[in-house]
Amino acid sequence: NTADCRGISALYILALIFNHWVLSLFYVLCDVIGSIMVSFLFLTYVNSHCTANQNSRFVRILYIFSNVAGFFAARSFKYWNSIMKKYPYEVRESYYIYFTISTVVLFGIVIGLKRLLDRVFANPIVVPSGKTKKVKRKVSVSMTDGIYYAFVSKLLLAMCAMTLFYNISANLLTSLFVNSLAAAAAMLGEDRESFGGEYKSREMSYTALLVIFVMLSPFSKLFEWFGAASSGGLPILISFLGAVFSTYFAVRNFPALGSDNMRIASYWNDAKRSPMGEVYTNLVVSSAIKISKYAFFDIIKE
Repeated sequence: NTADCRGISALYILALIFNHWVLSLFYVLCDVIGSIMVSFLFLTYVNSHCTANQNSRFVRILYIFSNVAGFFAARSFKYWNSIMKKYPYEVRESYYIYFTISTVVLFGIVIGLKRLLDRVFANPIVVPSGKTKKVKRKVSVSMTDGIYYAFVSKLLLAMCAMTLFYNISANLLTSLFVNSLAAAAAMLGEDRESFGGEYKSREMSYTALLVIFVMLSPFSKLFEWFGAASSGGLPILISFLGAVFSTYFAVRNFPALGSDNMRIASYWNDAKRSPMGEVYTNLVVSSAIKISKYAFFDIIKE
């Protein structure tokens, strides 16, 4: 089409973000609120009850067990994908819809039970005799307060800016991985959903296991030995290598289905394409950018 001829078809993805601005805003707010809840509200509470050394050990344990959960989630996803690929597309989509509705209903039941228990336990079981001692009301930090303090503090605002630019790099590399899966499935004649699910589960498993290994090894103290800049440079290096590799495979493998014979280098013909090489390379790069976050970036941030 006209966009392909003029070389601006890559802007289509960016246009989708602005076209579906409600979902884009929802995604950004979920990420920001999640970072505030974990990094600010919860870990601030931990910092107030632990020494610096205790907190350093606690954060590592927290990320180790979160990645253990991530590994089992990857295995569950692979098992689910192996079952679902036996069914047609309509059946798979109906299962996903039922699962989403069931999750919402379950969440509503949990909220209802919590309110019921709060109402029941609010009534005193034993009525004390004599004068009752006044208890000071506990200070609670609401979600609004958390957002307010996060954007007022220069330190927290800088942390949010660091997270923003990191997420931009991570999302770009993850998109390269997903697009390489779609292109390889088209070249090899595989089912796109089952093929992509297989390698996504591998990427999740490798990431979780390697993060656990780094957390338990001396590499987690890299920033203590060489400074924060050494670990902070890892995402930049990984992003640069990802851009170089993706450019190489773009020249070698595309156009994906041989619909266009115009190539930058005529050396790479159809017989010399390497779709699986691109998949494995982007799998390593996508996993590496996530490992740099969980094993280095988040540790420095905390």
